[in-house]
This record gives sequence, structure tokens and C-alpha cells, in this order.
Amino acid sequence: MFSNFAERVAQKFKELGPQDELDKAIASLVSAGCDPELLGPDWGVNMQLVDIVNRQPSEGSEKLLRVVNRTMGRPSAKQQLLVLTMLDTCVRNCHPTLHIQLGSSLLWADLIKLAQDTGVSRIDAEVRDKILAMVEDYGRWLAVPLAFQDTYNTLV
Repeated sequence: MFSNFAERVAQKFKELGPQDELDKAIASLVSAGCDPELLGPDWGVNMQLVDIVNRQPSEGSEKLLRVVNRTMGRPSAKQQLLVLTMLDTCVRNCHPTLHIQLGSSLLWADLIKLAQDTGVSRIDAEVRDKILAMVEDYGRWLAVPLAFQDTYNTLV
């Protein structure tokens, strides 16, 4: 009985991990770019990620958002800042498909919830400021999707 349960749990963990070569490439770049040993953003890794997502905008955007969402769940504020910088770099340099998918994703909703959370222990102030800066920037210069402008107007 319990061995079957353990097998099912192991299978679920495999499903959460990288599925194909594109998924593995994005996951490894995000992992390398969010290394806690880094002193700041690794722009070379960030631009490699942009290149990978731009080669396959639809699939790459979806996989990027999934990996970024996982990384935002880490407790380290430094890693969260690095992944937010990575996401911001991709939004500014990738195909508009990423904008559309981000605007309707659970990641965007979670980021907004984090930005609105005023509990001191839940989110680092620097992370909140980065999210709010991203909301302001995207709300001002991204016309599609309207989710960015709506979010910006709501928070203002």
C-alpha cells in the first residue's frame, strides 16, 4: 500500500521537473542565474535565456514562467531578486507572446499578491519594490495585454 503511494509521489515529482530539452535548458539557465553565490545578475545567462525563449516564443514563454514561478517560492530574497531581474530582462527583450502569457499567468497574480502584502515577515522590502517597479514599467509601456495596465491602475 505505502510502496504504491511512494511510487505515485515520485512520479508527481518527476512531472514537476524538466520534461524535455527546452525545459531542461531553461531550468538550468534559471538555476545558474539565481545561484546564491552570485554577487549580482549574470547578464550573459539572462541573455542566453532571452535567446532560447525567442527561438520558440510560445513554448519557451510557458516553460520560463513555470520555472520562474517555482524559483519565486524559494525563501532567499537574493534569489527572488535575481529571478525577477531575469524575468524583467526577458519581458523587455522577448517576443510579445511572453507578455500575453505573463499577463494571464498565475505567476503575475502571485507577484501582485506579494506586492500588495504589507506583512513584514512575508516578503522582503527589496523584492516588493522590484515587483512594484515592474508593475509600473509594464503598466506604462505594454499595451497588450491590458492586465498590466489594469494592475498598475489598481495599485495607483
